[in-house]
Amino acid sequence: MHATATTPSARPARALIHAASADKASDSTAKMPGQQVLVREQGGQGRPHFVPHDEMRLDMEQLKIALGSWTAVVELVPTWHEVFFAELFQAHPETERLLYSSDKSKSWNERHMARVGKSVGDVIKSLSNYDDVIEHLTALGTRHARYGLHVDQLDLFINAFLWTLGAGLGDSWDHSVKKAWMHVLPFILSPLKSGLVVARTLRNDYNTSGCLRCRRLLIPLHGRRLRPITVSLV
Repeated sequence: MHATATTPSARPARALIHAASADKASDSTAKMPGQQVLVREQGGQGRPHFVPHDEMRLDMEQLKIALGSWTAVVELVPTWHEVFFAELFQAHPETERLLYSSDKSKSWNERHMARVGKSVGDVIKSLSNYDDVIEHLTALGTRHARYGLHVDQLDLFINAFLWTLGAGLGDSWDHSVKKAWMHVLPFILSPLKSGLVVARTLRNDYNTSGCLRCRRLLIPLHGRRLRPITVSLV
């Protein structure tokens, strides 16, 4: 499979997927808008080179707002993960098979979802040290490729998570808090999607049947940054 990185239009587009850990491109490459670069795996490591565009940085004020609201939610609704999964499964029943094992007992599944909830909480509380959580989240995304998780399915978690926050905060859930979370969430999802996309690529899970497919990706980088790129897969 080949991938070609192209410069997106000046108007920013909503990220379709956030993916793939990548080597940093040189500043000279970054300053060449419109250039196309052939992306290939190197040394079997699945680490492609991309042409980067303007970076996003984690705003610490927005993170402070998000973390403050998270502390309030956990105090008000200690079993927030149960609310979250109930909303997710109701809105998107197809996601239940990804988290609920039919060959396990009810108590096992409840413990599993509690562990997932704890993992989410631990990541959120660690976001102030974002560089330290990138590797963990990337590995988590890689591991979930074996369970049949698709990149686009991760986006289904967003609305259920925001709904859970709103339900827990009540009147305190306002535009400023939602805005903060909309800023923060891509920094959580990007490493997950990076690991997932790389793993699925190495498994040859992507079959484009000769058709050009363009994706907007966000690459997590150290220094609390996300680098948007556009990749075409053929």
